[in-house]
Amino acid sequence: MTASSSTEVIVAKGLGYSYRKRKVELSSESASLIDLDFHLPNGTVVAILGASGSGKTTLLKVLSLLVDPREVSGRLAIDGFECSSLSQTQQADFRSKKFGFVFQAANMLSAFSCLDNVLVTTRLQRLDRSQQLSALRTAIKSLCGDRRQRREILEVLRKRPTQISGGQRQRMAVLRAVTHNPEVVFADEPCASLDAVNGQQVMRLLLSWQRGGFSKSEANLSKRKTLFLVTHDIKQALAVAEYFLILHNGKLVSGNAFHQDQLPKTNGQFDLGKINDAINHGVVKGFSLND
Repeated sequence: MTASSSTEVIVAKGLGYSYRKRKVELSSESASLIDLDFHLPNGTVVAILGASGSGKTTLLKVLSLLVDPREVSGRLAIDGFECSSLSQTQQADFRSKKFGFVFQAANMLSAFSCLDNVLVTTRLQRLDRSQQLSALRTAIKSLCGDRRQRREILEVLRKRPTQISGGQRQRMAVLRAVTHNPEVVFADEPCASLDAVNGQQVMRLLLSWQRGGFSKSEANLSKRKTLFLVTHDIKQALAVAEYFLILHNGKLVSGNAFHQDQLPKTNGQFDLGKINDAINHGVVKGFSLND
């Protein structure tokens, strides 16, 4: 495992990934990510935007090491570690300790209680049961602003996934993703299947974790975390994200990440029309571009 001196959470240089399609006896290679360059600092919310098929989920899988980095072209470094040097065992260890995942579907095991589903990530840390429950209590206390919210979560934890609503399942999925207090959470359309109220509750939990994290050590309580958010909801992204990766046909629009200050505005408001042009057509008129 090779470490570099970079302080950014993720550095990509010439990053590319292609997949192989097979039809009958013919095969062809189709590029899904093409020559991406960007570097992103720790402790931010990064929105990944793009039309359907632009490569958003593929990029999330590459960055989160769900794709073997040895199959990825170019350079990918995470927290200073060169990913191409990681063995499969090291990749799994990296994912289980440093990363959390929230997907559009809660992906909970119906045969187990919500509590046992949530504790999956702490079991991967080889903690005993008392340590797992202690970590969960810390997470709930840190994420929930009042006792009523904490009581609601405790009541849900006693039930099975089939006994709770979709919004409750997704909140359990967030709790599962952050109970082991990872450095980065990758969220792929976490609110897409929810109504507005439940979607706001899920985002509130994710942002509570990102803005402070949690730890038994008081010295670490204020440490900000990194959240990668794939979403089709531009307004949601604009409300929560500081950095933006906009993909169009597998390429990064403008060839770099945008800071929120670089997005186009009209009369002091974000110009959704121009942002949609960047997403759907790769056009960046009105954006403040780096030289």
